[in-house]
Amino acid sequence: MSSDADAPSKGEKARVLMVDDEPDFVQIVRGWLSPHYRFYSAYTGDDLMWTIGERRPDAVILDVNLPDLDGFELCRAIRETKRFAAVPIVFLTASRDKDHPFKSWRAGGSKYMTKPVTRAELLSTLSQLLARPVLPPR
Repeated sequence: MSSDADAPSKGEKARVLMVDDEPDFVQIVRGWLSPHYRFYSAYTGDDLMWTIGERRPDAVILDVNLPDLDGFELCRAIRETKRFAAVPIVFLTASRDKDHPFKSWRAGGSKYMTKPVTRAELLSTLSQLLARPVLPPR
């Protein structure tokens, strides 16, 4: 989480920001996460840099291939910003480049996942990174 002052209170949902240039996929993920998290989205690196300051996310889901900057550059930029240096960053990408998991780690990523991903996988990952269990639906 970014800081104790920015951390959600016990009853408040954690804030998750997703950065992906595929609007249909963003809407799918929004449906998965919105019951458990306050969900925000951005579609470009420029959008991310504005949105992260405004929304103060507790976690970021980041695609590698974006129209303006790549996810690795964005991850490094987030890590260089003191306020967000500790925010978990999940790379979620369709890329099959074998070097990308290592590059994501070098950039400061917390987890690397490839599409397709299931709702359960993504919820489990966020739950672990945020240390806030998400209970399965009854």
